[in-house]
Amino acid sequence: FSIRRVEDTKFRNNFFDAIFCFHVVEHLEMPEQCIDEFHRILKPGGLLLIETPHWVSAITPVGYKFYSDPTHKKPFSKKSLRALLERKFLVKQLKFDSPVYFYLKRMSGYRKFLDAVGLYRTVVWAEAEKAIK
Repeated sequence: FSIRRVEDTKFRNNFFDAIFCFHVVEHLEMPEQCIDEFHRILKPGGLLLIETPHWVSAITPVGYKFYSDPTHKKPFSKKSLRALLERKFLVKQLKFDSPVYFYLKRMSGYRKFLDAVGLYRTVVWAEAEKAIK
């Protein structure tokens, strides 16, 4: 385990099979640098899973906190996340809302539970693959 600057990880090229990036890119001034670094350190055919708050989060009961958090630099829409990723990756899936939300909403009383733990938020998530050359 290590903590590194996401824009310059010092890992060698083609190091990882998969990268999971949850609620990181919205905190970056230049998210393009992060995506460039992920592309560099991900193996060809490797998988990038990324989740970030959707810009509409500001109008949800819990999500309004996005804009009141000074560490949040850039909100994303499906279109802007796709554009960011397609610079370097093949986007395989791009969805609105959270995979966690889709699973939990099937539970009885899910809305109360999601509100109580702060998971009822609006996010955009993507699955992208590094092209095999």
